[in-house]
Amino acid sequence: MFGFREFILYNISEWACGNTLFHLIKVYGFKIRQNESKILILWKTNVMGKILTLLCMGVFWMYANPIFAQDIQGVVLNVLTDKPVADVYIFSEGDKLVASTNADGEFQLLSSLGLKNRSQLIFSHVGFEDYKVDFKDLQEQTVIYLKQIEEQLDEVTLNGKRKLHSRVQYTEIASLKDRLFDFGAVLQGNKIYVDGGNLSKENNAFISGDFNNGNVGSSTTMQEQLRSAEIRSYFFKEYSDVMHVYDIENNSWATLDKKFRKRAYHQMLSYKNNLYMLGGRFYSKNHRFEYLDNMTEVFNIAKDTVILDNTNPHEATRFGAINFKGNFVLFGGSVKQHKNGSVEYSKEVHLFDATSGYWYALKDMPDAKEVNAVLVGDKVYLIGGFDGKELKSIQTFDLKSGEWANEGSLRTAMEYPALAVLGNSIYMFENGILASYNINTKSLKEYYINLQLYGSHMFIYNNDLYIIGGQYRNRGVALPTSKCYKLSLRQLENTKVIHMNTL
Repeated sequence: MFGFREFILYNISEWACGNTLFHLIKVYGFKIRQNESKILILWKTNVMGKILTLLCMGVFWMYANPIFAQDIQGVVLNVLTDKPVADVYIFSEGDKLVASTNADGEFQLLSSLGLKNRSQLIFSHVGFEDYKVDFKDLQEQTVIYLKQIEEQLDEVTLNGKRKLHSRVQYTEIASLKDRLFDFGAVLQGNKIYVDGGNLSKENNAFISGDFNNGNVGSSTTMQEQLRSAEIRSYFFKEYSDVMHVYDIENNSWATLDKKFRKRAYHQMLSYKNNLYMLGGRFYSKNHRFEYLDNMTEVFNIAKDTVILDNTNPHEATRFGAINFKGNFVLFGGSVKQHKNGSVEYSKEVHLFDATSGYWYALKDMPDAKEVNAVLVGDKVYLIGGFDGKELKSIQTFDLKSGEWANEGSLRTAMEYPALAVLGNSIYMFENGILASYNINTKSLKEYYINLQLYGSHMFIYNNDLYIIGGQYRNRGVALPTSKCYKLSLRQLENTKVIHMNTL
């Protein structure tokens, strides 16, 4: 038959993997004829015949093995409150992410994941102790209880004995509608506005299947699974085009009906009831490429209108930005990534006059890097940064003199910390460290906070500090979170300082 060999499967409808095999064979380019209950498969060479035999054996074994007979479903609860725990990440051996819990604490371990009886699973969540269990011990509709990490109290002597918390205490508040990190955000009145952001879920491990609704391995056909079973940098990549609004007084989030540009790693600043979204990057339509965004969006809160301006000489990601009396000053950032993975960083500084609409170039930064910035009085403080490694430097830029100076060094390096200011104190947060720096006394203090997050934003309102969103990194997996937290700054007086020095 035209040089092809034949292989016939009879009663294919009675074989559980028949439909899957049909898709599998199509992936490898075999010619197929299907007639009611049998399939005629044609191939050219003995080598291809051997490949087909192996594929058939593999698919048959997978479906014949009782381990793959059914999915495992369950729920994760807080052992103290019996309330569901959302965003629990479930890892298998080799630190491979296999599932996560939804808003109701529910999870599903799909049979297509290939978990074996001897596989050990780890249920992990920030603020809770890891829970380990063998796959063979899981039952259908199983319930997993997680125990919160207890706050230990240490005694120190300060004008007498006083008990100090070993870590910063916080409470969880209403969550964002989406899981986000590296978004634009600004505090306007009693509301926090969050624009865009990164929704992507990153994993450098072997993944079989898509990441859908918090579960890995949700492909319905073997063909889809084969296409996604590879080493990937991202198994889900997307940026948000949604504006979230948090009402501090009512502890509630809402989203605007209006759609904005899909971007992340950008900045948002406010001036006279207008919100300005600047810089960052966006994906091409096919998601194969990323581009720097030169478009500035101006959203008028009162009028609910958006104006676009395509003039922005500071095209960069993860750059610093401050608002000084209607003058936006933008610092550094990353500007290009090469095919070999190397990144180019910028030391350029630009000023945008929101009143006139004109841009100006200012004196370059001492070093090219990604960096976050905050304004105190007439000085801009650039904290930490990233130029291929996490940095410890604290640099200042005097807006009146236009001069740069080195303020000192952090005890713990921070790549792009969340920053907030109250009076003469700068607060910075990243990856389990909350630090404060008093610009008058030059005193730098570090506290431990059990939130291992990157790419968050932080704001201060009525002496309370709010931490919004971020990226959770653990076991080679990086995933965004919708969680938000609140803490009182007054409690720091009763919290143990893990490091303190004077710059």
